[in-house]
Amino acid sequence: MPLTSILLATGALATAPGLSIIRVPVIDGCVNVTLTYNEMNQAHSISIPMAITAECWTFVERFSTSASLSTGIWPRISFPDDPFSGNISILEPTLSFRDGATSNLAIGPMSRIVEVLGAASVLKTDSAPSALVLGFDAPDFYSSCIEGSIFRVRLNAGQAHCGGRALLNGTMIVGEETLIRFEPLRNSVSFLAPLSFLEYVNNTLTASGSGAVRPSPNSYTFFVANCTPSTTQNLLPFDLLLYPVREQRVSGSLRFYPEDYISVENNGYCKLNFGLSDSFSIDPIAFPDTNVRITRTSIEFCESIS
Repeated sequence: MPLTSILLATGALATAPGLSIIRVPVIDGCVNVTLTYNEMNQAHSISIPMAITAECWTFVERFSTSASLSTGIWPRISFPDDPFSGNISILEPTLSFRDGATSNLAIGPMSRIVEVLGAASVLKTDSAPSALVLGFDAPDFYSSCIEGSIFRVRLNAGQAHCGGRALLNGTMIVGEETLIRFEPLRNSVSFLAPLSFLEYVNNTLTASGSGAVRPSPNSYTFFVANCTPSTTQNLLPFDLLLYPVREQRVSGSLRFYPEDYISVENNGYCKLNFGLSDSFSIDPIAFPDTNVRITRTSIEFCESIS
């Protein structure tokens, strides 16, 4: 995995006057976070790696922390890998604990970080490491986008969704209209799709000599046997045409290429990078080559300018 960075635009922080950017390295999708807390009149500090997600709750994997860090203790979070990290300390009352799962740092619309800093943006570029920018103003975000590619999804009852049409080579994948949700996804998938799209992938691969699509025994993903680059070459990109809820005008689109939804492994198998649902669901952070900005009221995304 490439080395990426967290950038903290700290102009909104009273604790860091005059400080414009703090850079914290992110390796394999994780950032080192320090949890500082008081318990039994004693100060404690623990540093752990946390994956960045669009969830609303920050979770700590229970066994990665000291036994003394218990439920009901609200730590402050900071970023130890930056020399200015002492200027950043955010009380995290939404932190919770779970067993046997990766710790994550939440930047979703209802997360504590977005509440305190106002916005979180994920920028993906070819010319520089990708970055998560906290407290990023909208005009600065728009300057990272290709003109005309910006699409905003307003939150409705805390959820981001819009109407859409899914087109495969100009033909509707499902019905005349489908609901498209923007939400964090787990189980190593970047989006969910309806059964009709899975059937298209299965039929195309088997006609090219691959085996049938099968569910993975220990996950929610799917795999294909006897699958090679040559058997996937007939798969086509598909487009999601997006428009705001209760409006009929198309105001944005997302294109998924075959390499976005299927991976050719080295063992003669292919892995599908999507799961099944009754409609399309997209993880706003996982979508490639797309910049994302999350606030308390909306999720915006665009095609990266570089």
